Amino acid sequence: MDRLSGARSTTAWTYVNASSLAQSSGNDCASWTSNAFSFVSGEYGNRGNTNSLWTDNTAGNCASSISLYCFQQDGTAGASGCASPSGMTGEIIYNSSENITQGCTENGWVELHEVGSGGGGCANPTGTNGEVIYNSTSNVFQSCSTNGWSALH
Repeated sequence: MDRLSGARSTTAWTYVNASSLAQSSGNDCASWTSNAFSFVSGEYGNRGNTNSLWTDNTAGNCASSISLYCFQQDGTAGASGCASPSGMTGEIIYNSSENITQGCTENGWVELHEVGSGGGGCANPTGTNGEVIYNSTSNVFQSCSTNGWSALH
């Protein structure tokens, strides 16, 4: 339903292609800031379709008053992810061969604390390698590695 007219539009702005990834065309109504009739366009889908056209129907002028569909990004569109081990952008893992909690960025894995080299496990509180907790006394997230609890940064 359109909040002004009460009519239900059959189309919605999406900026999503047929592969369910963000468009690369630049057809996003100037980052959704323009309602210009010409020279600026946006990708939209048709909610009546059950194929890829529900998100990737065509481009239209930005003066059209239609719904806007928002999609959560999983971090893979336009990102290289991580290798060795493989991972998706935004993923956090405990790398047991390196004894480190790591985060996957668009530029590869980053260490989230100092590399462990101790005897393994954690005490006070008891934890296992790779476990992440929130320390409310210190107001930090901590990861258990072979050195014990380490603050994540």
